[in-house]
Amino acid sequence: LEGSAEAPYAVPNRRHESLIVTEAVPTQFWRSVGHSHNGFILNGAIDELAALAGRDPYEFRRELLAGKARHLAVLE
Repeated sequence: LEGSAEAPYAVPNRRHESLIVTEAVPTQFWRSVGHSHNGFILNGAIDELAALAGRDPYEFRRELLAGKARHLAVLE
């Protein structure tokens, strides 16, 4: 859930889940792993939502980031 639960987008009715899976290959934490792939997936989903709404992805993001000056500055 790293990077997705803290997403700055004002999206109502969000749900975050995680599942612990036992794997044969042991894994350990790697700095920013969740933030890197979850950010990519989240922004891909935002693009798809904008397309479904018939909206420009940039303008759609601007609306979802209303009131978040720092994030808007990065987007712009």
